[in-house]
Amino acid sequence: MKVILTAHGSRGDVYPIIAVAERFLQEGHDVRMLTSHTFCDELNNRKIKGSYLFEDAKVEMQGLEENAASVGNSIKWAQKSVVEEFNILKEIASDADLIISTNNEFSVSSIAEAYKIPAFRVAYIPSIPGRNVPPIIPWQHMPDFFGKPMWGLINKGLDFMALKTVNKEREILGLKPLKSLAAHFMKTFNNLFAFDSMLVPPHKSWPEGAYQYCGYPFEQQKNDIPDYLNEFINAGSAPVYIGFGSVTVKNPGVFTQMVLDAAKISGCRVVISEGWTGLGSEDLPDYAMVAPAVSHDYLFSKMAAVCHHGGAGTTHRAAKAGVPQFIMPVIIDQFFWGDRVALVNAGPLPVIPKKLNAKRLAAVFSDLTSNIVYRENALKLQGNLLQQSGVDAIYQAITGKMSILAA
Repeated sequence: MKVILTAHGSRGDVYPIIAVAERFLQEGHDVRMLTSHTFCDELNNRKIKGSYLFEDAKVEMQGLEENAASVGNSIKWAQKSVVEEFNILKEIASDADLIISTNNEFSVSSIAEAYKIPAFRVAYIPSIPGRNVPPIIPWQHMPDFFGKPMWGLINKGLDFMALKTVNKEREILGLKPLKSLAAHFMKTFNNLFAFDSMLVPPHKSWPEGAYQYCGYPFEQQKNDIPDYLNEFINAGSAPVYIGFGSVTVKNPGVFTQMVLDAAKISGCRVVISEGWTGLGSEDLPDYAMVAPAVSHDYLFSKMAAVCHHGGAGTTHRAAKAGVPQFIMPVIIDQFFWGDRVALVNAGPLPVIPKKLNAKRLAAVFSDLTSNIVYRENALKLQGNLLQQSGVDAIYQAITGKMSILAA
């Protein structure tokens, strides 16, 4: 089969689809992936053919800080990418047998319709509208009766972001205009839930047959921990990890100092991930070390706890490592993952970065490293995740459905 995969956004959006692309490639399929040119080297290293958007994912993510402007910036980002996606997909997908997307690509359902290609959506959050509170809003503790109207508002927001542009492109393809993007997505996509069912059980309002749980598609990671970091980790008690991955926080120098002060107050050792926001300092006390971009699998397994921004990938990596976690959400679904971790009691309630200070963060460090209940529940999550292979499940779900369609 000729398989097209699309993913753009942060590392957490792209790397799971790279893992799925690798699996199809290993099975002998003709694979091409559309993503940001930020990930060109990664695709080349894995011998995956790529087509690239001109966006710089790192620069775009830096526009999504913890403020109201991030909403406008995310809309601009989506609008910029839609036409470029259409233009590339019209070229590479016209003779494809299959197209696989994430939640971030507005063009794919129309391309699938135009070329009559089976389309699958690998969703890192529950993207099925129901009576549940939508996972992309911060207010996760609203009663269920707010769920349906909130989904309605979100779907109108999607249309505001991209419907006009999508319909212009559909006209070029000879397709009828859409009234609702969300309705077309539900009609077109086979939805594969790429997250853990223990963290996110099915909601009673989700229609049967509209989704399939597959588990998180972890990509294979090498142990690339530098010697100096390994030496630090092994030189004393297990440290606490803190970092924001691809997400940006304001005043990284000030935040770094707060982390160092909190570690001193709590008596914890800390590993500070530099990330795309640039945490860290050249002058560190002996209880702290800055980590470059390295394998989370190995690093998290050596930590006492993990404090992070709450991306789906980092949340699942920490769960796979069996360690308690604390989430400091900044944008979109990170509030949802913070809430889910707290609900399974594998860590405390989430706190946004601007609400933290050294004293409060020190209390979090102490709680994470001493709370036996967090540790027990984190190990339960780990046991559940280690029984899964999200990449295999996604591959089997897609190829199984393709076999039915071909029959």
